[in-house]
Amino acid sequence: MHNNSPSERFLIDFHDRIPCQTSLAFGELPVERNGKAFRSSYDSLIDTVESADRVILDAACGDGYLLAQLAGSVDADVRLIGADFSVGELAHAKQRLQARAELYQCRLQSLPVASQSVDHVVSHMALMLMDDVDHVLQEVHRVLVPNGRFSFIISRSSTERSPALARYIQCLRSVLERKHSKFMCFGDARLRHQSELKQVLQAWFEGIHIEDIVIRRNYTPEQCWAWMERTYDPALLTAEERTTLKHEYLLALDEDLGVNGTLEFVDTLWQVGALAK
Repeated sequence: MHNNSPSERFLIDFHDRIPCQTSLAFGELPVERNGKAFRSSYDSLIDTVESADRVILDAACGDGYLLAQLAGSVDADVRLIGADFSVGELAHAKQRLQARAELYQCRLQSLPVASQSVDHVVSHMALMLMDDVDHVLQEVHRVLVPNGRFSFIISRSSTERSPALARYIQCLRSVLERKHSKFMCFGDARLRHQSELKQVLQAWFEGIHIEDIVIRRNYTPEQCWAWMERTYDPALLTAEERTTLKHEYLLALDEDLGVNGTLEFVDTLWQVGALAK
């Protein structure tokens, strides 16, 4: 039996208690990749699927949002598979997809899928959170056919942050320091830097390409908070601490507001594509 790390136990508990947060956050946010506009980052990922892909696995499928979008865009005989460690998320996925996809509750380090049986593995905003990412990539490679494709989206590190995010991190750090606590660290730090990300992938994959996905929106301070409240760190705070964080964050954003009472909030993600060796 695998002993989950503290961060993995937190993630399982978070997604069991409050599922659907990822799709709520990203499902209706328009993005741009290489000058092309998409309705959301999910649609940008679906854009990588080809007619030759007859078996598609969504790694960390969550509430099934991406699988449902795929079901509406591929042939009815394409086999769809979803894997996730959260019972809460998978309950929503089952309700959303009915019998259209096979769903498995598991860690991605141990997929209940036959070797070389999948044409394309996709994953949305999950790989950067995972423990032991080398074993995850090894498993993804194992289930893919030779030259099968792996397409995924992850967050990226940046020294240039939008004021909406920079102010939030500043306020959160202040609250955590007062409670003598620290940010919880998730995943493998190598995935936060493009050169190291490529090195990690090269053990099993080739033809690696990384593209920026840019999300731009104009939000009021309250909308900025609503976005941030869906992230993981506020869940580590007490109700009183979250109230304090919200109050201090909204005050801090006042300095950045435009004449219409909003500010530009920009995120950049990475979309990565690779072929199994």
